[in-house]
Amino acid sequence: MAFYKLIPYNQTHQMESRTTLAQGREATYEVKESIRDMIRVQSAYQLPDEVFWDIFNRRVLMNERIDVDDYVLHSYGIKPSGQA
Repeated sequence: MAFYKLIPYNQTHQMESRTTLAQGREATYEVKESIRDMIRVQSAYQLPDEVFWDIFNRRVLMNERIDVDDYVLHSYGIKPSGQA
């Protein structure tokens, strides 16, 4: 017969709240990182709208961890502005 320690609801709720808060902070950091990538891409490249939104969808909406510079160069053959 197994014995289980009962944890009062308020302690259980506090543990769940801490986990949710930590997950929220991580998600916020990831979003901020992806938004920073998009701002950098917008300022570094002269991208057609279709290309910008393709990258936005992948990097921000689908939260894919892609190297945006590598993706732009290899998928579209576009180099940063000012580079030949």
